[in-house]
Amino acid sequence: MTGRQSLAERPITAGVTFDTWLPTIALPTLAAADPEPRLWISPDDASRRRLKDGDAIRIYNERGEMHARAHVTEAVPSGTVWMRDGWPGLNTLTDGAPVIPDEAVEIFGFSGGQASFDAAVEVAPAPRPLPPTGSV
Repeated sequence: MTGRQSLAERPITAGVTFDTWLPTIALPTLAAADPEPRLWISPDDASRRRLKDGDAIRIYNERGEMHARAHVTEAVPSGTVWMRDGWPGLNTLTDGAPVIPDEAVEIFGFSGGQASFDAAVEVAPAPRPLPPTGSV
């Protein structure tokens, strides 16, 4: 497509925090509080995609895809989604590219290993139902 894309045609930017390296199933307290992947999405973005809170969704881009449930909330701005780290398939959507050039790593030794874990994704209704809660 040439020219400017309408807001409805642009992918959403996924802001994902990576606060643990363990999968959710290995953390019983997190698994009990959040038994399946939930993507936080603004009411505006959800409406454009005909999604309701709790709907089964497909999150995808050119790198891969995963399935989750929509958590429609005002807590994230339009054009942005958020998901807690630890879900199988989540890292297939991010690029993991270095955020600091190699030359800078040589100057500042503490900066090694920093990478970008954001991604542009699209969100759509899942083509099939998700397994029951707790079995994702």
